[in-house]
Amino acid sequence: MPKAIQKAGTKKPPSRVKYEKSHPTISCRVPQEVYAQLAKAKVMTGKSFSHFLQIGLGIVQAKTEVDEALKKKCRQAGYQAGHQAGHQAGHQAGYQAGFAKAEETYSVTYACSTCGKAIKVTSKNAKAAIAEFLHEQGWHHTKCPPGP
Repeated sequence: MPKAIQKAGTKKPPSRVKYEKSHPTISCRVPQEVYAQLAKAKVMTGKSFSHFLQIGLGIVQAKTEVDEALKKKCRQAGYQAGHQAGHQAGHQAGYQAGFAKAEETYSVTYACSTCGKAIKVTSKNAKAAIAEFLHEQGWHHTKCPPGP
């Protein structure tokens, strides 16, 4: 094999000569689209063109298992976050709807004697006054006979 011609005055260190012998240069031309895809993949993965050539030859396995595991982990995290957010929103909406229905069914109100707006009976004094009034008026269970 012929020796490579060297420029005058330049001498390569023995380590460089050994490296170049064990790692020969390969050069080829590719369409611009292929080059753009390779350059993008190189930036995204941090791998060299040599690594992609080795994947193509089957010398190196592409990291698809790792990529799939990462995708699965990300999907699970997204599902959990979405499930939790949906649960909280549904719980809050259900609580508010149930509370509103119970309030409509069980709360006692009466009209204000001045403005006519509804007043909720919440204080012990108001509840006691209403109970006394109803007793004085003779309110009773429908099954019970009226009192004297």
